[in-house]
Amino acid sequence: MVDLSAACYTYNMASRGAKSQEFTDRCMTDYKQIFCNGILKGKVAFVTGGGSGIGFTIAEVFMRHGCDVAIASRNFARLEYAKRTLEAAVPGRKCFIAQMDVRKPEQVTECVRKILAEYNRLDILVNSRLYFIVQTFHIPH
Repeated sequence: MVDLSAACYTYNMASRGAKSQEFTDRCMTDYKQIFCNGILKGKVAFVTGGGSGIGFTIAEVFMRHGCDVAIASRNFARLEYAKRTLEAAVPGRKCFIAQMDVRKPEQVTECVRKILAEYNRLDILVNSRLYFIVQTFHIPH
């Protein structure tokens, strides 16, 4: 079983509203796969809240199993850091980033459009943002 809690994040800020941010999410160095190596090869996963914490680690695990990912967060600097970190840890896999707020349906719709434009598919959705909108979205290509 994969212990995702061991890879949870610490986000440090000197004080509320501070300008400098230190992102400390790290990829696993001793990940042992329990599924076959390429079980998600050719798939695309969208992880909201994927810029940090458990969402970051879920994105990493998907990538380690052959999946390309799209991660979203409100904090673009965090997303850029996560993309660099994930792609360095899992060579050959892509991490698409999109700044959005899951509480705003129009931003979710636009984000999914961008993901479809980038990958031409979306197979897996993980809502790791702790906010849930009960609504049906129709996203034309």
